[in-house]
Order: sequence, then C-alpha cells, then structure tokens
Amino acid sequence: MSGKSVKSVKVVCQHCGEDFLVAPWRRLKAKYCSYDCSNKARTTSKAYSKPRTCVRCGAGFLPMHWNQKHCGRQCWADSVRKRKRIPCHSCGKEFSQTRVAQKYCSRKCSEPFNKKTTRFKKEFIDILWANLVKLIAGEKCEYCGKADHLNSHHIFSRSNMALRWDTQNGICLCAGHHVLSNFSAHKAPLEFAEWLKETRGESWYQTLVTKSRTIVKLTDGDRSNITVDLKQRIAEQGV
Repeated sequence: MSGKSVKSVKVVCQHCGEDFLVAPWRRLKAKYCSYDCSNKARTTSKAYSKPRTCVRCGAGFLPMHWNQKHCGRQCWADSVRKRKRIPCHSCGKEFSQTRVAQKYCSRKCSEPFNKKTTRFKKEFIDILWANLVKLIAGEKCEYCGKADHLNSHHIFSRSNMALRWDTQNGICLCAGHHVLSNFSAHKAPLEFAEWLKETRGESWYQTLVTKSRTIVKLTDGDRSNITVDLKQRIAEQGV
C-alpha cells in the first residue's frame, strides 16, 4: 500500500453552512467542519438538551457528553474520594480502588501475578502484532504517509480471534486517520472500508470477510505458536 496523498472533496458543514474539505471515503458521513461546530450542534440536540440528575448531589444539569453522571468537577472529585480503600494483595499498602475487582495498588505489584494470566499473554501478542504491522508498512501511515504518532488498526474487531493477530487484518495509520479526525477509520468505518477495497482489492477484502466469520477458540499452545511466529517475522524485518 502506498503513502500517496488522496485528493480531498468539498462538503458543507451542517451547523455553520461553510464548505470544508474531507477525504473521499469520509464524504458521506462528514457533517461538521470543526470540533467547535460539532460540539455546538451536539449541545443543542434533543439528546443533550434533556436534563439529568447528578449521582452525587442530586442536582439537575445539562450533560456535555453522552455518559456524564456528575453535575460538575467537584461532585466528580467527591465521588472519587469516596471509593473503597483496601489493602494491596501484594505489598499490603492501603489504596483506593478505581474498579471493583482491583486487588493491587500498582502495576509493579500486579506484574508477577499478571505474567501468569491468559490476559497478560494476549496483551504481549497484541504488542508483537502491532509492531509487525508498523514494520510491514515501512513505519508510516498507509493513508497519508506520515511517520509520526503511528497506530496499528484492526480492520475487523480485535475481539474476533480468527483475525486478532493476523497481519492481513492490520493497517498502520497516524493518530489522525486512526481515531482523531472526522474522517478517521473509527469515525467513518463504512467509508474507510470502501477505501480499503479500492487500495487493497475487492478479492482481498472478501477473503478477510470470510475469515472473520470463522469461529476460533485458541489454546495456550496456539498462543505460544503465534508468539513464536510473530517474533520470527519481526526478526526477519531486521529488528
């Protein structure tokens, strides 16, 4: 996949009416020219104009984002301070839980335990996969060619174990084309899929779709083999 720039197309902002440029595969979904227009349109929409009740003090407030639960920063801070304090299962030091199942006060205390878990092994393979995807792409964004702030994006969800560590299911993108901009892979998935078909080919995409429908249950042995394979392929890239 080349790092050639793609010619932008012009669309009209649905809030201020001004013209702005977006990537071709973003043209059907782009609505606003800026975060400012997006926020203004959102706060005046029906969903955000409905009052909510603060879970801390009971006061009514208008939310600024979809999952806001507190009326302000002070109530949020008070809720944080009220979190349950328990002794760390490793060092014994008391700490405030940030989630119900938390047992350790720090990464240092949890690491010896985590290394024995399936979750740790999966996260380690995730890192190997992400590094290999970037190396295959020549360590540059496959959409715009930028070489900084790179992310490895799963084309089909990482929860799909048939494709989670398949490098064919990965693409190297800069932070903007991955999640930040209005025409990113996460904010415009349908347009992004069309762009992938144009650049990598329809047959390649359909092969990936077919594989994504396969139900796979991996064993510890399978994960060990995947780890070895990814390490070997990274070494072959000269790293």
